[in-house]
Formats: sequence, C-alpha cells, structure tokens
Amino acid sequence: MPKTIKGLQVLKNAGTSANPEIYIYDEIGPGYWGLIDALAIVDALKQIGDAQEIDVRINSPGGDVFEASAIFNHLREHKAKINIKIDGLAASAASVIAMVGDKIEIASNAMIMIHEAWTIVWGNKNELMKTVELLGKIDGNLINTYVERTGQSEADVKAWVEAETWFTAKEAVEKGFADSITGTTVEDSAIVVPKGRYRNCPAGVSQVESHAKIVTLARPPQRPDRQPDNTATLAAMYSPSVVAARVRAVKSSLS
Repeated sequence: MPKTIKGLQVLKNAGTSANPEIYIYDEIGPGYWGLIDALAIVDALKQIGDAQEIDVRINSPGGDVFEASAIFNHLREHKAKINIKIDGLAASAASVIAMVGDKIEIASNAMIMIHEAWTIVWGNKNELMKTVELLGKIDGNLINTYVERTGQSEADVKAWVEAETWFTAKEAVEKGFADSITGTTVEDSAIVVPKGRYRNCPAGVSQVESHAKIVTLARPPQRPDRQPDNTATLAAMYSPSVVAARVRAVKSSLS
C-alpha cells in the first residue's frame, strides 16, 4: 500500500530519463480541491519550456472527464513528442489522457480501465432526460478517442466501455491501448481506487474508503494569477447553497 502519491510533479531534468517528466499521480478534477486540472498541466508545460520529448507518467484512478479532455488537448497541441508511461493505473478519465501518447508504455503490473461516463443529478424528468442525452454524447466522444488510438472497431470499443473493462498490460498492448510493456513498477505505483467507485475491480486493485486519508497529496503548482488560498473565502464560494445556485444557473442555460 503506497504511503505517498506525488500528486502532480514536474521534473525538468529527471534522473532516470533524458526527457522532462510530468507525474500525474492523483485524481483528475478541480484544482481548488487539490486535484490535477488542465491549468496545472498548462503550468507544467510552461515550466518545462522547449523540449523535443516529454515523458508523462500516469498512476490515476480517473476523475473529471472534461478536465481530462482539456489535458489531452493541451498535450496533443504541444510541439514535443509525448511519451506516456503508465506506472500503475490509467482508469476512466486518466485513460483518456493516456491516449494522447505518441508512444504509450505500460508497466507489466499496471492496468488500463475504460467505462461509461457517469454523474450525479437531480431534477424533473425533462432535466434527467437531458442529462442522459449529455452522457450519451460524452460516451460517444470517449469511444471516438479510443477508436482513433487503438484502431479497434467502434462496436468492440463501445462494448468494452459499456462493460467497464480492465485491461492488463498484455491485453492493453494486444488491443492497441499501449505500444509496449516495461518492467514491474515500484510499490509507490500500486493500483489504488476509491472504494465503491467501480463495479468490476479485479484482484490486485486496492479499494480504500477515502483516497486522501492514506496518502499525502502534493498540491499542483500555484498559478501566478491565483490568490493565496483562504479557507473562509473558499468555504463561502463552495458552500452547498452557492453550488446549488450555480447548478441551477447551468441547467437554465442548457434548457
């Protein structure tokens, strides 16, 4: 069981690689929750600057699909060759990020998981139907991303997504989700997911009650334009009533 997770780290002169390295060793989500968001990756790329190749190391249970899509696009648009190295797990939204690799390597004891998008929603039947339609569109985008990278048929990928499929390293290479297998990873890259999040977790995947309770997360790099954290201000900004009001405003804009 890992004692620490690196969160997001940038190593410009990595000791084991001639290339700069970005570690995505946490959940994908809002930066104000201490998770890895697209802006953190933008900052990481700015820190690296010019580079011919960048190694992006992944050990993540996934998270927000829109943040993952934005990360995918920022990495794809960078002029450097992007080498993806899956050290432990690239699940859910993290598997989307992995597909950006010009080269994708997976450790022999690592896994990739793909599944349908899901969310939490409330409201009347019309609002629920709109959410179902939106989830269908998201799934379509995910399937297209996997099909483009793997060369597999849309029907096969759709079936894997609907079934919540976990690929071993060997299966990932066979299906085109990775290009090659590397050696066994170290203990700190053990596969850990929040308990109850996924329905088909295989043996070897540790499910924990609270991801944050057993690990120490490194916060993403502070953006120059971001004010220092203020607990009272953040509590007011993200109180249940304020969040509910923002959700209502978004729903109204979509109607």
